Amino acid sequence: MYGWEWFEKTIVKPIKKEVIEPVAKGVKTAVKETGKVVEQVGKGIEGAEKEVRSKVLEGVQIVKGQFEPLEGWILPDGRLRLDQVAYLGSHNSHANLQEGFVYNQQLWSFPKQLQRGIRHFLIDIWVGKKGKDKGKLLLCHGDCEKQSLATRAGKAHVHLKTYLEQLKHFLDSHPKEIVTLELESYAKNAEIFSVINSVPGLFNYLLTPAIYDPMKHGGKWPTLKWLVSKGKRLIMFNPGQVESYGFNTNTYMIRNRYGTYDLDKACRLRGDNLPNRTLYQLNYFDTVALPEPSPTYPIRNSPKQLQKVLARCEQKGVIPKGKTPNFIALDHVHKGNPMKWVNELNRRASQSIK
Repeated sequence: MYGWEWFEKTIVKPIKKEVIEPVAKGVKTAVKETGKVVEQVGKGIEGAEKEVRSKVLEGVQIVKGQFEPLEGWILPDGRLRLDQVAYLGSHNSHANLQEGFVYNQQLWSFPKQLQRGIRHFLIDIWVGKKGKDKGKLLLCHGDCEKQSLATRAGKAHVHLKTYLEQLKHFLDSHPKEIVTLELESYAKNAEIFSVINSVPGLFNYLLTPAIYDPMKHGGKWPTLKWLVSKGKRLIMFNPGQVESYGFNTNTYMIRNRYGTYDLDKACRLRGDNLPNRTLYQLNYFDTVALPEPSPTYPIRNSPKQLQKVLARCEQKGVIPKGKTPNFIALDHVHKGNPMKWVNELNRRASQSIK
């Protein structure tokens, strides 16, 4: 036996029997088993999809419930004094998404906040140091050229004058509304006063200590009706000697601690408890706003949670029991429907008038 017969018998058949056939059999088995695995994986994926879909829908319902639409602002009873009325306030009002802040503490622009019933605004004023904004008063969150610029995705800074022009337009077109500004200023008071005077007619709306000083009236502020009738519907607060355009925050306002959601830490007095200081700002926000969106964040602004904050602050003596908090300052005022509580506080205050 020579040639091909010998080669086939001696070489090919043994290889086919010992190597090729087992490999082929193994491949066939592997393919079969792989098919079973794929089938099981498919079923697993389908089951996982159903579970994930269920969890997502459950989460959506939770979040949807917490994102209750902000109730409409109801004008308080004009017989109430300013120190008897509650206003919803926005912390870092200027650091909002609609005006370019990627890292933001509010959603709505300043005009939108006014439209939605926000009446107390906490804004930070800085002096521009570079380019066309050098020497201008800007609304930044942190140093304009360092911290704030990085959070605005390259957009231009908002000027204080722009806000004051928008505010003037709002006051002109809403003759019964009263607005308060709480400034954290890194500019000189003379610079702020200059910008105020650069907006024609704005100064006429300002209430100043020369017109009415609560300290000379036992801490009692004018009634809303009086403020409207006199046309003094804009009140500014800023630390320092600001009598030319407003009131010293530390002299006229009581504030609890900011930067924490811990009720005991939040309910500590910020500054001194001076006599005849009857305006109270209830703030409840962290130093760093939580990212958007957050399933747990909206509950922070709910009436139920804010009532707990007030109750604890009353218990710790930071605010007198039964005193209406005048400015309720929050991050992301569009969440949790805090306006519902504000309107209820004003309704109760109206009922208490004899």
